[in-house]
Amino acid sequence: MSADTHPISPARFVEAVRDLSLATLHLKALEIRNSILHLQYSNAQLKPYAEGAATTLDAADASLGRPDPDCVEAIRENDVVITRMEERVQIIREEVEGRGHSWNEFRSKEEVESEQQAGAANGVNGTTTSTTTNGLDAARAEEERIAGQRAQAAIESSTTTTTAASQHPAWLDGTFQMGTIRNGEIQLDTTPAQPAPQTNGTGGRLSDDELRRAMEERMRGLGDGGDDDDNDGGMHL
Repeated sequence: MSADTHPISPARFVEAVRDLSLATLHLKALEIRNSILHLQYSNAQLKPYAEGAATTLDAADASLGRPDPDCVEAIRENDVVITRMEERVQIIREEVEGRGHSWNEFRSKEEVESEQQAGAANGVNGTTTSTTTNGLDAARAEEERIAGQRAQAAIESSTTTTTAASQHPAWLDGTFQMGTIRNGEIQLDTTPAQPAPQTNGTGGRLSDDELRRAMEERMRGLGDGGDDDDNDGGMHL
């Protein structure tokens, strides 16, 4: 470990996890445990050289049982990092339980097996009441709750804007649509039905095409020059 490296302090880590969702806390716990496993594996590979049982440079050192000081130091530093990471997992556990959730779904496979072995040694059934150890159930529930709150807030904040904008044809014909992103899927809101123009003969509004056809028919009638034409030659709509 470099002398210039300054790992985050436990107090700052506590502050950092407060704003994380339950699902993110679960992923962070998995990430830390994965790092711990890598360091433990590294220590297992370095141990023969640190004990002098193996060497890659000088066979005489191995025969004399001389430990490799670099490997000894590397193992020591790894142990320090492992201890710090285990403290962070404990901080995450306290945060999860502080929110009223159970840690059972966040436990690692090693934790479950260790508790079962301890229970068996004490003559107690080591089977736990929770069969889920990946934390997905509680994480999914909180993500659904957060997504629902965000969707509701978005709907409430855009009600006025949507009402005004929906008067434009682009909001009625599907050119513009609103929706939400939930669980990685885009869910579009239902496009309001566009009211059909009134085309009856009792003063209803004509569409552009109907108005154009009516004008063409009227112009053709004026061009015929029949005896029944109005002397004013006007065009009445």
